[in-house]
Amino acid sequence: MSTPILTVEDLTVRYGTRVALSGVTLTVDPGRRVAVVGPNGSGKSTFLKAIVGLVEINGGRITVHDHAPGQDRCVAYVPQRAGLDWRFPVTVEDVVLMARAHRVGWLRRPGTADHAAVDAALSAVGITDLAHRRIRDLSGGQQQRMLIARALAQEARLVLMDEPLNNLDQGSAETIVDVMDNLAANGVAVLVALHDLALAEARFDTVLLVSGRMIAYGPPSEALSERNLITAYGAGLQVVDGTDGRRVVSDPGCCDDGHAAHLPPVVVHGGAAGLPSVGWTAGDAAGLSGESVTRGHGGRRA
Repeated sequence: MSTPILTVEDLTVRYGTRVALSGVTLTVDPGRRVAVVGPNGSGKSTFLKAIVGLVEINGGRITVHDHAPGQDRCVAYVPQRAGLDWRFPVTVEDVVLMARAHRVGWLRRPGTADHAAVDAALSAVGITDLAHRRIRDLSGGQQQRMLIARALAQEARLVLMDEPLNNLDQGSAETIVDVMDNLAANGVAVLVALHDLALAEARFDTVLLVSGRMIAYGPPSEALSERNLITAYGAGLQVVDGTDGRRVVSDPGCCDDGHAAHLPPVVVHGGAAGLPSVGWTAGDAAGLSGESVTRGHGGRRA
């Protein structure tokens, strides 16, 4: 039995007097793929930030290889693109090379091994040809690939990704999901905040479902049960009974910081037939022939 790389015990995080997340207790073993899912504003980003020490922990305990948050260099964090300044005058290669700083040390120049790690990371996400491009000239998908390449170049044993698939085209999303699979196959634990629960069900070993607190943690078939989804998504939940199985649709609300996200509804759970891994929306669900829709609370027909 392997030793967990991440241990969380009764975690609580507050923003001022507001409790953003509470009651999270779990362990993550090396090589596991964990999807962190829930409505907007449920604490997904907060959870990842707590692991890397970007937000204060108000209760409970987090350890990474027996180190406190922010103290273990084996952790790589891929933030949301919207929180970064893309006007900074650096190239893609410069940004990815920054991930080697902890290995290079102060007042030393990167060596052959460092440049080889950068080249391998750029190749893994398919942007070798963009190495010398300024980051301000990248598309959204290219930006996300660069951030993941930086995490790969760090050679971390625990990789955290915050909404890495948002607003990506199908090809970019599939490339990034393949990278996650390859990391896990090489013993790297991967935690990913997602909105797409169909993807969580299809491509992840474990799901953490949160809604201001931990609702469930376990295999997708258990964590994404109808009861747990109704608990997490509340009145915004719709169960769609189509000719090829059950669909559960949610209408996202606001983000962790309280600002409206204006995101389209997304299909979050499928029946026996399963769902495509990327790109399902409520519009697709509405196109099912012979469907019926049930609201999460009250069982009322729409």
